[in-house]
Amino acid sequence: DMAAEHLLSNNVHARIVYAGSTAAATTTIDSAVIDMAGYQGLMLHGSIGATATDNGIDVLCSTSSSTAQAEDLLNSRLQATSTALLVDVYPWPVGKRYAFGRIIRTTSATIGALHAIKYKARRAPVDNATSTQAVRQLANPSTGQSTST
Repeated sequence: DMAAEHLLSNNVHARIVYAGSTAAATTTIDSAVIDMAGYQGLMLHGSIGATATDNGIDVLCSTSSSTAQAEDLLNSRLQATSTALLVDVYPWPVGKRYAFGRIIRTTSATIGALHAIKYKARRAPVDNATSTQAVRQLANPSTGQSTST
């Protein structure tokens, strides 16, 4: 099916890398490690409960899967001037296999889930279905009552 070829989810790898926190706080939170092997781009999408220029998100990169040696990507800081945050990095830095999202909360705020979407896979298709994530792809959908299948 030609329409199925154009579904974005065919060639991206999407995961929740931080589940979120309903408790307002002023701590800095690091996401789970994001292995960028085989991908050329990374998008981080999440939300924060309070807009403030001292809240936001940074993107870090490293040659190891530990934040101890991670470096900020130059100019990656996105200030929380809105509660919805999206940072898109392309191309991913050569030689830096691992990524992290770092959520900065200087003004007390809750945090929604942080999603990592790795894209421009070097090999396609990508399987996004896991034991912790359900996936549905609709190509050429009709209208009518929604049912689960």
